[in-house]
Amino acid sequence: MRSILRRTLAALILCAAPALPLAALERTSIGPEGGPITALVVDASAPATVYAGTAGGGLYKSADRGQTWQEASSGLTEARIAALVLAPGAPGSLYAGTPSGLFRSVDGAGTWASVKLLPAESEDDADIVSLAVDSTDPRTLYAGHVPRSLEDGDLIRSSDGGETWVAVPFPGLPPVALAAAGPLVLAGGGEGLHRSTDGGLTWSPVAGIPGVRSLFLRRQVVFAGTRNGVFRSLDGGASWAPASTGIPSPDVAALAADPADPRVFYAGVSRSGVVRGGVFKSADRGNHWAFEQAGIGRRGVLALAVAPDGPAAALYAGTEADGVFRSTNAAASWSAASRGLRAAGVSSVTFDPAHPGRLYAVSAGLFRSTNGGATWTRLRNDAFGRVAVDSTGAVYALTGGLGLARSRDGGATWKPIDPGLPSEDAFAVDPDHPGRLYAGGHFTVARSTDAGATWSLRDLTCFFPWSLAVVPGSGEVYAGGAPSCGPDGVIGGGVHRSIDAGVTWTDVSANLPLPQFVQTFGADPRAPSHLFAARWPIVGGGAFRSTDHGASWSQLDAPSAIGAFAFPLDAPETVYAGADGVWASPDGGSTWDRLDPLEGRIVTDLVLDPASGALLAATAGGLFHIGFD
Repeated sequence: MRSILRRTLAALILCAAPALPLAALERTSIGPEGGPITALVVDASAPATVYAGTAGGGLYKSADRGQTWQEASSGLTEARIAALVLAPGAPGSLYAGTPSGLFRSVDGAGTWASVKLLPAESEDDADIVSLAVDSTDPRTLYAGHVPRSLEDGDLIRSSDGGETWVAVPFPGLPPVALAAAGPLVLAGGGEGLHRSTDGGLTWSPVAGIPGVRSLFLRRQVVFAGTRNGVFRSLDGGASWAPASTGIPSPDVAALAADPADPRVFYAGVSRSGVVRGGVFKSADRGNHWAFEQAGIGRRGVLALAVAPDGPAAALYAGTEADGVFRSTNAAASWSAASRGLRAAGVSSVTFDPAHPGRLYAVSAGLFRSTNGGATWTRLRNDAFGRVAVDSTGAVYALTGGLGLARSRDGGATWKPIDPGLPSEDAFAVDPDHPGRLYAGGHFTVARSTDAGATWSLRDLTCFFPWSLAVVPGSGEVYAGGAPSCGPDGVIGGGVHRSIDAGVTWTDVSANLPLPQFVQTFGADPRAPSHLFAARWPIVGGGAFRSTDHGASWSQLDAPSAIGAFAFPLDAPETVYAGADGVWASPDGGSTWDRLDPLEGRIVTDLVLDPASGALLAATAGGLFHIGFD
């Protein structure tokens, strides 16, 4: 559990930078390119236009068949796109389902507005997990709807183009896959598949098709992609048979068909543990499938779309981590098509103090930029969590293959320096002493004074460190983490402090309100007695401050899920926090305002550019440069 959380909400970085005014924001997405793609649609009336929904980076649009992309999220208050559909016969009309409700655009994703759903709900009061437009009536839409109250429906329908909605009787949980053609409606999810032949008034379960992830319906031909492969019906869903011959991986997350050839179908398979993904093609209506790997390999695929303009039409695949790939020869070969699509989740970012303009970021691997984020190079595929650089330019990163590793040549080569702690995720470098490192994990803090060549371990009884912070110029080191019960029944606290560079440690969280699960920790380098702690969201969240080295703590009226703190050196009362967007406090944490909402993106790391004073926000949906005039 701890490893999963630390990889999605990375450890903090304390930064020094000029004071920043809280006005005239200028935000730029700076990559890296790619990210998880959850939905793809091609505009049938303009086949060069493609829309891509992402798992945390909002919505993107391409007007040149995927060669370049531009963000098209204006008006969206939620960056996670669960479902995306175009209304046939209404050019530029789109619907996007998100965890914060349904959004509609009538100008080709130029702007978005939230849609009022059921009467008892506000616009952002519903979680929409799936969408379908009736292929025979574009004004009829269905949506899988996570209920907010007992009166809300698990499935809702609109008969007037999304203006008004009503709950549809449905026997299962909210469906994650939908398809509709006149009175025939299919709805699938973890509980299986249900079928209606009267527009959703009554439903019948379909036996033997559990774990539905995707549906395709054309006339009487239906395909269901499930966690157990592909199933096919040739009679509108009345009878079904397995149709997975040639697909060794069971988790079929996406389905698409060639509009010019009724025999050709495509299946996208997601990765699951050691099982790899990919794109598979059938030229005989699903009787047999062939793996189409050239250029795309075994990447997990979550979305597929085909342009409706001829046998050489573009085929698009949305992958789990690497953006969009495109084929122009019916899947025989693929090429990356994510230029400008910057939706990759970034868990950590840092500047190289020895090389101006050089940045490192962790995003499904380790990336380096030598021009302030304009372009990026992937250095490793197995990095996760955190990256740090010391004053000499040595780079430190957590990797799947080497554990904690070091590079002295800008990431070209790496040396394992792992201290061997089980479940290690937290580490920090001392900005004043190159080669002095700290690593935390498994009730222990490890300390090295020779860049990881050797380590000494300090037992922290009943305390599991999750984040480490070194206070520049003071010799103080702090660890925030999880209290735990030891063999003698003693409960450790959520914050520990060392005043001798990690040799000895003291619990300084006696007065920190319970529960003391500190997910993110910040020690103010401008005032070493000032500490900030943010609690694990699933135990109630909340932020706390101490002005006396942890002797006492007070709760702050701050965002509930803070992933990082940052402190500008010559603005002694200003504190920045990354949560649902970037927040700022002008008075040392007493009051807070959202500086940049980032369309609801969750901020995992926050640093200040020492040269320009700009903020860099690493989020679950991209890396952003936030400048000030």
